[in-house]
Amino acid sequence: MNYLKKADPRLGKVITRIGKIDRPIEPDPFRALVSSIVGQQVSGKAAATVWGRLQERCGSITPESLGTMSLDDIQSCGMPRRKAEYIKGVADAALDGTVDFTLLNELPDEEVSAKLTTLRGVGLWTAEMVLIFSLARPNVLSWADLG
Repeated sequence: MNYLKKADPRLGKVITRIGKIDRPIEPDPFRALVSSIVGQQVSGKAAATVWGRLQERCGSITPESLGTMSLDDIQSCGMPRRKAEYIKGVADAALDGTVDFTLLNELPDEEVSAKLTTLRGVGLWTAEMVLIFSLARPNVLSWADLG
């Protein structure tokens, strides 16, 4: 933050006035990715409602728990069928080793984005949400964020 304060005096005044902003971090990249898919193109309130229903239905959101759910079960949490397919695909990718979520934290940002965007329904914005809100990468800014 000191660098930003020095580089841009106007921004520096804002940083000094507001202070450090702590953001919540989801330590499990798999959960973070599923949460980001749930939150695509919907309001925060709608995403929270659907996320709550999904947690209620499967207990703990893991590749194993989602892997046992049908598409209808996932969709019945209040999301479009396509999102249910994306979530099921992410669970399958974790289960079959296509993406090893336990190793993402060891990879550079670009590699994480490249791996995640191979999954259906995961674009750059969604990958950036995982980088920011799960892997706590400090130098990621999502320019395409609508909300």
